[in-house]
Amino acid sequence: MEQHPTPSLPEHGNFSQVLFNNVEKFYVPGGDVMCCYTLTENFIPRRKDWIGIFKVGWKTTKEYYTFMWAPLPKDLNKESATQQEIQFKAYYLPKDMEHYQFCYVDEDGLVQGTSIPFQFHPDPDEDIMIVINKEKMEEMEQLSEELYQENQELKDKYADLHEQLQRKQVALEATWQKINKNLEQKVEEKASWEEEKASWEEEKASWEEEKASWEEEKASWKEEKASWKEEKASWDEEKASWDEEKASWEEEKASWEEEKASWKEEKASWKEEKASWKEEKSSWEEEKASWKEEKASWEEEKASWEEEKASWKEEKASWEEEKASWEEEKASWKEEKASWEEEKTSRESELLHLEEYNQKITSEKEDLGIRVKELQTQLASQEKEIKELIVRDQEKTEELEKLKKENRLLAVNFTEQKIHWKTLEQTVEMLKEKKAVVQKKKHELKEPKTKATTEEELAREVDHLKAKVEAGRACYIEKYKECQRLHKQIRQLRASTMEAKQDLQKSQQEPVGMGSDQPDTSTVIG
Repeated sequence: MEQHPTPSLPEHGNFSQVLFNNVEKFYVPGGDVMCCYTLTENFIPRRKDWIGIFKVGWKTTKEYYTFMWAPLPKDLNKESATQQEIQFKAYYLPKDMEHYQFCYVDEDGLVQGTSIPFQFHPDPDEDIMIVINKEKMEEMEQLSEELYQENQELKDKYADLHEQLQRKQVALEATWQKINKNLEQKVEEKASWEEEKASWEEEKASWEEEKASWEEEKASWKEEKASWKEEKASWDEEKASWDEEKASWEEEKASWEEEKASWKEEKASWKEEKASWKEEKSSWEEEKASWKEEKASWEEEKASWEEEKASWKEEKASWEEEKASWEEEKASWKEEKASWEEEKTSRESELLHLEEYNQKITSEKEDLGIRVKELQTQLASQEKEIKELIVRDQEKTEELEKLKKENRLLAVNFTEQKIHWKTLEQTVEMLKEKKAVVQKKKHELKEPKTKATTEEELAREVDHLKAKVEAGRACYIEKYKECQRLHKQIRQLRASTMEAKQDLQKSQQEPVGMGSDQPDTSTVIG
């Protein structure tokens, strides 16, 4: 306890993060006190956290009576609640009989948990009372015990209410975190949907560009097809010209056959002209060779045209297949586009629904904030009433102690009066004995004057003693009336205590929140 913690105001803390366990209502002075507490799973302890003993009604954390540094748990990564304990030495504990409570303060000076009130007081069963009038004092003791039990019941109910408040605070924090988690999840889903929508837009643009390229390619294919058709027409025309040339060659061959016949007819003349014909034959052979070369060239060109025609047919078939494939791909793209449009409409509908749900969550969150504030106000008023009841109970207790003290004084006076009364009775007995002795001696005395004087003195002494006895009886009656007045005051005190108990029960029966499924908030005690 060499270094003191940093004080702060309590309204910024959360009293439900640390729960104190097994807190006694009374601690015997002169002994060490063991403080047991639980760190909730959402609370992260730090090295400078501390636990202080505060008098009930404290306002700031600098009002601690004594404190000790809170030890760190062995496993800081544990996700469940952690049980801890710390021992306060008897030398540093309070010596008065005021109400105190444990408070857990973190490194930032914020209060994270409080305990129920307790006192440093001996065991009430050890109190010893002087019994004067046994029946009356037993009745007063029974009444005092009943008042003490009622006081303890009020304290127990206050402790139970405090524990219920802490449990509701824990439930509220868990519900609040769940709502925030769901809201964050919805926001993340909305962001992912926005990204997916952007990717769909980019994919749609790429599809539009690909469609435009396909349209351009289709136009180029149409142009190429037109050029192929023109080329085919030219090839057909060329084939027709080749056919005409072939027909001319056939006619020329027929003319050659006729000429051959004429040659046979003119063989004779041909023989004559053999020399000149050989010369002509040689020229004809040359011409025939030229024709054969030309025919071979035509055959090659025809074969080339056939190959080209076959290639064109294959290319046309390939183009037809490609066109059919493009038509199928176009149909598939149209179906995919229709599906994307439907999905886009569905996503937009879901987005609108999400926005409406987000607005609903925001509205419910605002309503929840208003309900939390109302609950805080109601709990603050109830705690104020409980504190007033505690103060009233303390005042009644002090008044009862005062009445007990007066009763003890009256008992002592009554004892003294009783002793005095016994003394007076003994004196009367002695006087009676003296009177008997005097009467006995009276017969022995012979002078009348002496007898009268002695009798007068004895009568005066007896009257004096009777007056003392009457005075003692009057004092006894007065003390008895005083005792009756004290009994009346005790009955009035008991009635007022019963009224305070009924008021506390009524305040506890009033609704605290919207139910167990509605969130609760932390309150400031003090």
